[in-house]
Amino acid sequence: MLDKKGYLPPLPEEVRARQDAYLALYAAAREFFDNNLGRPLFLMYGTLLGLYRDGDLIPHDDDFDVGYISEHEDPHAIKMETREIILKLLRAGFTVAVNRRGRPFRLRTPSTGAELHLDVRPVWYQDKRVWAHKQACLALPLEGFRQVERRTLRGTAVYIPRDAEKFLEAYYGHTWTTPDPGYTNSTRLVPRSVKANLSATCFNPNELRKLSHEVNQEREHRPEMGELIAIGLTDLYPLEQYRQRCGI
Repeated sequence: MLDKKGYLPPLPEEVRARQDAYLALYAAAREFFDNNLGRPLFLMYGTLLGLYRDGDLIPHDDDFDVGYISEHEDPHAIKMETREIILKLLRAGFTVAVNRRGRPFRLRTPSTGAELHLDVRPVWYQDKRVWAHKQACLALPLEGFRQVERRTLRGTAVYIPRDAEKFLEAYYGHTWTTPDPGYTNSTRLVPRSVKANLSATCFNPNELRKLSHEVNQEREHRPEMGELIAIGLTDLYPLEQYRQRCGI
């Protein structure tokens, strides 16, 4: 049977190895956020759900969701802050990719393939609600995210929001404690106003071109700088080269 994304599911041992690689990548990113940005990088969405509900990653989960707090309440200011964070990550040698919609952002190292990355997003408070990509607009206080707890996941130290349970119930509904292998939020009805506000933190093509140019100029005297990949601006062919840089 195909998985919820329409692909043949990998073998359990393949999933386990992939998830362990995610944790190693998270550990490196968490350390950077702690030491260089002064803000914790905490688990979100299905990654948080698995740890909080089952004490481990969800067996079929093939991505890794994390977030960090932005103290800004204006989407444009958040986008500018995200831009500066991306530049700091690149200067530290990380690879950062931005998807076709310009949504911030995918994080990996040069040694990991394009399919293995952290999905990183700012979490902010605006109009008495907590906002975050992909579709979160929740009537929750930001304080529950600003304060984090330290947990251990497969021997790796991770952060979770203090009010993880409130977030999970607000996002997934009252049935969040019941595992559902076929769950997807892709069909969730999201108001246009919510989509528009979330989209305001995304980079448009011109902004990405300008950022890419700035990164390339800086790399001339900082060769260790990581790669910025704007997927929407990347040529599809040669196809194999595209897959190596951007994934499927």
